[in-house]
Amino acid sequence: MPMVGIAPAPFNKIALSLGLDFAQQQWLEANCEQKNDLYQFLNAHLDEDGDWREDAKDFAREAVDSWMDGAEVDFEEKIIYDEELLDCQKTVLEALKETPESRISEILNDFSGEGPESRNYDWKVTTGNLGVTKENARTEYGDNLAITTVNIDRMASATDIKLAATFIHESIDAWLGFYFNQEEPKNIYDEYVEYYNAYINKEASANNMGHNAMADVFRNRIKNAIKAYGESKGYVINDSVYEALAWGGLTEIGDGLVHPKFLEYVPNANTRSQILNILNAERHNQLGFGNAVPKGQQACN
Repeated sequence: MPMVGIAPAPFNKIALSLGLDFAQQQWLEANCEQKNDLYQFLNAHLDEDGDWREDAKDFAREAVDSWMDGAEVDFEEKIIYDEELLDCQKTVLEALKETPESRISEILNDFSGEGPESRNYDWKVTTGNLGVTKENARTEYGDNLAITTVNIDRMASATDIKLAATFIHESIDAWLGFYFNQEEPKNIYDEYVEYYNAYINKEASANNMGHNAMADVFRNRIKNAIKAYGESKGYVINDSVYEALAWGGLTEIGDGLVHPKFLEYVPNANTRSQILNILNAERHNQLGFGNAVPKGQQACN
C-alpha cells in the first residue's frame, strides 16, 4: 500500500514511457515500493521540457529487469547490485558512499567536469569466476551498460581496502570506456585530449588508453578516495600504502609485461617491488610478500 500523504505512482505512465512488456508490467504493478522508487527517480531526472530524461528511462528499464532477476538497485548512485554480487563485497561498495572523497558519483563528477547526473550509462556490479590467472575484476560494455565482475578466484581473501580500491578503479574504467567510445564526448579536457585522440586514431584500445589516463591524471585522486575509505573505517595507514593501492590494475599490460607508466613513474626496481608486495599482501590478506603487512580487514570470510 502507498504511504499516507504520498500519491501512488501512475502505473500507466511508467509502463508506456518505458515501453515495458506484459511480464514487466505485471511485476511492477505487484511491487508498489519499487514502483514508487522508480517514479521518484524519474521525476528527479527531467529534461528542459519537463519530460523524463532518456538516460533516466534507460536506467529505469535496467532497474526493472534487474529487480525481476533478484538484484538490488541504488538509485542514488545509479548502481545495480546483481544477485550474484556477494553481500560482503556489496557492503564495501556501499560504504564508499560514506565520504564525498570516496563516493563513486563524486569521483566520476570530478573526472567528467559536467556536474551531477552527467553519467549517461548504467553500472551493474556482480561476482564471478574469471580464473586465478586473470584480472582482479573485469568491466565489459553493452550499449549503455557497464558490467563489472569481481573475480572471486583472485579476490576471495582480499582486504576491504583492496576491494574498495578495485571498485574505484573499475568505476573509472567504466566511465573512461564509455567516454572514449563516444563519437563526440561532451567535454574533452586538456588532460584527456591526448588519450582520446590516440584512441580514435586506433593507436590503442580504450582500456589501454584509459589505464594510461588513470596513471597520468587520476592516480592521486584514486589514492585520496581509497584513503578516505580507510579513514572512514578508522584505519591509521601510511600514505605509501594508499599510493601503492592506487597502482592496482596499472602495473602490467598483460602476459606479465610491466606497464610503461609503472616504469615511468616508478623507475626504481626496489620501489616497484615494494608496491607489488603491498598489492599482494592486501589481495591475499597475508604476510609473506617482502615486508608488507596487510592493513585492512578481510572483506569476505
